[in-house]
Amino acid sequence: MRKTYTQTGQSAQLNEKLDHILAGKTLQERAARAQEIATKDVTFAPYMAMASIKSEKIVGLPEGVPDTFTPETDVPDGVADTTVRQEFRRIRNFLPYGTMKNLKAHDREQAWMNILMGVHYKEAKLLTMIKEQTLFVEYPELRDVLIELKVPVDVEAPVAEKSTKKSKTVKEKKAPKPK
Repeated sequence: MRKTYTQTGQSAQLNEKLDHILAGKTLQERAARAQEIATKDVTFAPYMAMASIKSEKIVGLPEGVPDTFTPETDVPDGVADTTVRQEFRRIRNFLPYGTMKNLKAHDREQAWMNILMGVHYKEAKLLTMIKEQTLFVEYPELRDVLIELKVPVDVEAPVAEKSTKKSKTVKEKKAPKPK
């Protein structure tokens, strides 16, 4: 049986919390779920701020994940050395007013890599989206939930990309001619 957020409590991974929020049918239900999570997990609101407020963006790191990052994708949820909740005090140092700005670029990247390697691969993916403020590309409904909760979201909503490639049509095979 799949565990729900209420069964796992604070120990749920960030991706599980977001899935729980978006499982709500209405915007009000989603907002209530987000509020419930924020009251139980003090790191949830700051992570959502990092993802949605330009002045709270993680800085001093290159885009994407490091080239040497090779996540273990065959592990189930909940199996990792640490979680983003446990790593919050380290991650907040990457904010513009954090202490990581005093380190050399290589040392900052190594510290970030260590965090990514310790968390579950789904949380590492979310951390990368939070760092680049692209969380709303993967979770577009989350933006409306945060606005409903009066979070001062100033990150642009994702725009649906139009495909510039012409779609290839599948040629129908002709039936063989009867002899």
